[in-house]
Amino acid sequence: MVDKRSDFPNRVRAHRTAQGLTLETLGRRVGLSTQMIGFIERGKREQTLKQLQDIALALGLKVSDLLIPDDCDFGISEDERALLDSYRLLDPISKIALFNLVRDLARRGDQLKS
Repeated sequence: MVDKRSDFPNRVRAHRTAQGLTLETLGRRVGLSTQMIGFIERGKREQTLKQLQDIALALGLKVSDLLIPDDCDFGISEDERALLDSYRLLDPISKIALFNLVRDLARRGDQLKS
């Protein structure tokens, strides 16, 4: 399990070790030296976007998985998160219908406030 409080370099290390990868193996997958991967994991080197993408791909992750802590909720409540997760499961036509329904409900709410 990756420590939710860790910063980017520690998240790279945590994901790498959780997958049982050595510095050498990750370096080979990414096309960087073992030393460079070590520098990245210790926060001693800046990464390019390409390197971030390559590291994420090599670890089977999205770049955001490396950059954004797991416990970052962006101010979204549990109910809002559940709605968003359900929305993502809908087909495109259902998404449009739901969007229109929510927009209409919001308009009615605004009219009632006036």
